[in-house]
Amino acid sequence: MSSNEEISNLLRFTENDKISKLIQLQKYDIAEAQLDKMLKEDPDNFSALLLKGICYEARGRLSTAQKVYEEAIGKNPNDERGHFFLGRLSSIEGLDKKKGVEELKKAIELNPNEAEYKAELARVYYHSKDIKKAKKLVAEAIDHDPTNSMVKSVYAMIFNLSSNEMIKEVLKDDPNDDAALNDLAAQYLEEGKYKLALETFEKALSIDPNNTLYQNNYLLAKKANLLFYRPKHLLNIFITKHGMLKFYLIWFGSIIAIAFIFTPLVFLMILFAIYTWIADPIADSLVKE
Repeated sequence: MSSNEEISNLLRFTENDKISKLIQLQKYDIAEAQLDKMLKEDPDNFSALLLKGICYEARGRLSTAQKVYEEAIGKNPNDERGHFFLGRLSSIEGLDKKKGVEELKKAIELNPNEAEYKAELARVYYHSKDIKKAKKLVAEAIDHDPTNSMVKSVYAMIFNLSSNEMIKEVLKDDPNDDAALNDLAAQYLEEGKYKLALETFEKALSIDPNNTLYQNNYLLAKKANLLFYRPKHLLNIFITKHGMLKFYLIWFGSIIAIAFIFTPLVFLMILFAIYTWIADPIADSLVKE
């Protein structure tokens, strides 16, 4: 059975948002009923046939999906999407690898500028141990579309790169690739490199200032920098707002109480939790200013 991610990616190539949404929500019976109605009204509806094949594929009925894709190709042999859908299913699912390669080649012939078609065929070659062909094709794919997540994933797999190395490869070709900068900053944030994360998010945001994802990530990095690099500043704000007495009661009272109960490691963890409880809302208010 194809993964949810693979199904979502296939739906990107279709034209009916309503049916696509039903399939993503796994409402397959409703989707199939609507597709049957569409096909009854127009048996040559190529888009409906593709969606029906995706629906079968999502349900694990791979042989049936394969037949529907073949029917779609029969209706419209010059639309590369049918060849791509049939090719990736046949080769990746192991139904007929030779046919899969032929169909993917046909999709590329009809539309040589679609990076995912080349990346899919490169993946087939890679799993067939034809590494030379795989590298050549995926290199062409990444040149066509360096920001495509599916293409980047196949490229990283074939060239045995970590995701960090893959991002740096993209940035080597285009230092102003905002999507790659955002991905790199997110990795810095995950690794606890908060200053680097903040600087890199700032760069991505300077290229695309209206991107809400970059804006949210930038605020997360800014907050992390405040919490880990400026604790004195945050605690001073708390003292200014609530007074020294309340701070001493919370901070030192907690230290004395837990010192007699817990091991040193647990003691430090609880101390950090108290600091976060005090500093987190202050950091939140500062990043929103």
